[in-house]
Amino acid sequence: MKALVLYILLMFPLLLLAQDVEQTYHDNGQLKAEGTLENDQREGIWTFYHSNGELNGKGTFHQNKPEGKWTFYYSNKEIELIGSWKNGQRAGDFKYYYESGKLLSEGKCADDVQEGAWKYYYEHGQIGKEGSFEKGLKNGLWKTYFGHGQLRTTENYSKGQLSGACTVFYSNGTERSSCFFRTLEDAVVEVEMNKDLDDESSNWIVEEIDIEEVQKDKTWKLYYSNGSLEALQNYENGLKEGAWVSYYENGKMNASTTYSKGIQTGKATYYYASGKMKEEGSLLNGLKDKTWKTYYENGSLLSEENYLADQKNGTCSYYNEAGELKGTYKYENGALLD
Repeated sequence: MKALVLYILLMFPLLLLAQDVEQTYHDNGQLKAEGTLENDQREGIWTFYHSNGELNGKGTFHQNKPEGKWTFYYSNKEIELIGSWKNGQRAGDFKYYYESGKLLSEGKCADDVQEGAWKYYYEHGQIGKEGSFEKGLKNGLWKTYFGHGQLRTTENYSKGQLSGACTVFYSNGTERSSCFFRTLEDAVVEVEMNKDLDDESSNWIVEEIDIEEVQKDKTWKLYYSNGSLEALQNYENGLKEGAWVSYYENGKMNASTTYSKGIQTGKATYYYASGKMKEEGSLLNGLKDKTWKTYYENGSLLSEENYLADQKNGTCSYYNEAGELKGTYKYENGALLD
């Protein structure tokens, strides 16, 4: 029996050495990571440390891949992330925290990307955003909130792109705008998540996805905080198209113009806040064209000018508020003629 105990005591150090303990260090000499290697692969429990010596993260590896529950910490000892891995990929419940210890976000991952419902919180605890992911891309209805809990936006997504109706609200709850997006069929979307547990940036989930710009479509409505209509804007395939009308906060019309394939064209009219006509004329390819008239707020004519490609061209006449002619001038391509 004594011989057996002696044999075990003699062999125990050799067994430890066979596990091949691995340790790495920060530039300042502080321990960075430690764990065991089997056949040059991480295996079993590994522990990571910040450069100040505080615990950074702890979890298990299997065949050099993270497996099971992992917990990561800020350098102030507060938890930064609790999540699970399977075969080296994020899988299951994930929770992220502010450095203060307050919950930042929570949801699930599958196949190393976000999947299903996720919620994001302000540091004071109020929910800030919620919605769902499908294969790492925003999908379906998403809602954002002001810090006091009032709904801020409702947005619809398809494969990571804004698609369909979206509504924006003021902090008092009144509607600010309603709009519509059309999905780009050829948009290229890539989801990237850092997998290197040696890199502290791996602790952070990808929240925003870089995608090609989505297309605005159909009629957009904008509102003042008092609920009155501010503007009506029309789009087609991402370009301004058709009537565009804006209003003063008192409900009176401010301007009315027309777009064709993103360019202002045709009749344009502008108004005083009183509702009286201020200016009217025509646009061609976004430039003033032909006769333009401006008015005093009492309705009397202020000026009558002729334009070509946004330059005064031809006879231009000017009047005082009583309607009396002040002067007539001739221009050619913006230059006053003698």
